[in-house]
Amino acid sequence: GVVLSELGRHQEAVDAFTQTIRLRPTLSNAYLNQGASLDELGQHEEAIFAYTKALDCNPSNSDALFNRAKTYYHLGHLEEAVSDYSEVLKSLPQDADAFNNRGLAFDALGEYERAMHDYRHALESRPDFPEALNNLGAGSEAVGDDANALDAYVSAVAADPEFSDAHYNAARVFARSGDLKRSLSHLENAIQLDPDLRTDASNDEDLGWVMNLAKVKLDQERRLRDPGEQGPRVIP
Repeated sequence: GVVLSELGRHQEAVDAFTQTIRLRPTLSNAYLNQGASLDELGQHEEAIFAYTKALDCNPSNSDALFNRAKTYYHLGHLEEAVSDYSEVLKSLPQDADAFNNRGLAFDALGEYERAMHDYRHALESRPDFPEALNNLGAGSEAVGDDANALDAYVSAVAADPEFSDAHYNAARVFARSGDLKRSLSHLENAIQLDPDLRTDASNDEDLGWVMNLAKVKLDQERRLRDPGEQGPRVIP
């Protein structure tokens, strides 16, 4: 089953894990792995059932708790996600991913201060964690703290220069502060990494004017480079 899962053959993997469970019905990791393949197939409710069975067999299976929390979050069951991540952190108090993900659940619940508290804990364990830095920036923005938001986004880009969302978010905050040069630099990087962000930027209330100025600048550069725009040389 594990090999089939690694090959991306998830339905076959589910069938293989089902056979294993029939032979060893108390094997917690068989349910865990079955749940992971069910998640990959988009069968999230069935995955939750499998993770719960894994925990029935072994209540200390932190991987089953973590996976069930992620699936709860995906389905919008935010309180359940928070509860499971909290249980993970009781046994793994330095788990940066669990702190980051619980922060996302708190954020979705509108509990921004608790979310930022978790992102900071994640960064204590993993200081160069780009997703946690970006999430900390988003939480800071949500409470009106653009200065710390910008610090977090710029740090996220430093940790992962190809993190398009962090570039985009930095561009938005720089635009709000009136810093066209740095806003445009981050926006160009974001669009180069993810061309779909061009449409988002055009419709973004913070970035629309930056996009318009960038278009003017590009038109000017094209005119300067295009010999067709120049008049013919005349020799007196």
